[in-house]
Amino acid sequence: MKRKLKFLGIIGICTALTLSCITFAEEQHNTGSSTGIYTRDESKYSKNPSSWAVEGIDGMRANGLAANDFLTNFDKPITRQEFATLVVNVYYKGKNSRFDISKNTTTPFADESDPIVVEAYNLGIVKGVGDGKFEPYAEIERQAVCTMLLRLISGVQGNQVDAGKINLSKFKDAGQVEDWAKPAVSYCNAKGIMTGTSDTTLSPKDSLTREQALVLLYRLSVSNGYIKKEAQAVQDYYMLNGFKVPKETTMQISGNIGEGTFVSAGSYDQGKNVEQHYKDLKFILTSKLPENIVDPIIDKIKSNFSQGIGLYKTTVFGEYEIIYGCRVNEGIGVTVRKK
Repeated sequence: MKRKLKFLGIIGICTALTLSCITFAEEQHNTGSSTGIYTRDESKYSKNPSSWAVEGIDGMRANGLAANDFLTNFDKPITRQEFATLVVNVYYKGKNSRFDISKNTTTPFADESDPIVVEAYNLGIVKGVGDGKFEPYAEIERQAVCTMLLRLISGVQGNQVDAGKINLSKFKDAGQVEDWAKPAVSYCNAKGIMTGTSDTTLSPKDSLTREQALVLLYRLSVSNGYIKKEAQAVQDYYMLNGFKVPKETTMQISGNIGEGTFVSAGSYDQGKNVEQHYKDLKFILTSKLPENIVDPIIDKIKSNFSQGIGLYKTTVFGEYEIIYGCRVNEGIGVTVRKK
């Protein structure tokens, strides 16, 4: 992956029996091959998501919780590194905060130094696999994912979630769920986060796919109020060079101002509708760019416009060059074009 996703959460010491055994065990369990560089042949994976996954994937994208370069190969097993990045995103969304990617972190792992993964570990959501290793390219069993999701929720709310009574009786493969995972699997099923691979199967030892991971985290985020359901969050829009543009916006929108321009959005009303225009700009930009890139851009525009500073700046993300800023007593604007 050219870029990684971002963000995660903090959790207290596990004192309840339901989580006290869910520490290293789930990640020392079979996580799949992890030797060498992750060189799996990706040509066999689907570039389009399954129909049941579309809402969740769109919701994660719209809320800046999944980077664009991750939204492909949907039936490919997700790696531990990739999943750690997703849960950090969701954690900080739940906390209405941001992870400072530049903060100094010391990795506890001999095979992984990514600050996002280290943050996931420091916040108690993911663990190592023993011997000082993380195995970033290993796959994750579905049952192990549930334990991480339970710790994620606990971290966001600041206290340990009561997993409740274990009830997996409707699943014919419930006996395959390890004892250390049963409380978390039962909780995630009861809350509609992990509903099973069919009405009667959980497939607890199957590897989690990318689209499954995105849907689980979307359901978790909606049910806990971190984000709104996609149908509620996204207003009516049209597509312009891959960007979503609100149909009701009063900004001037164009997709062909200069060679290589994807989208250009500007307002020239002396700031009369500036608050709505900030929201419109965020909606447009986060349809293709991650939230941790978009939010600082919007914040800088707000700051300059409120102080009467006429200034345009440029930043680069992947293939995109983003020019943004404002004109004193006139309005704000953003142009995204090919780098």
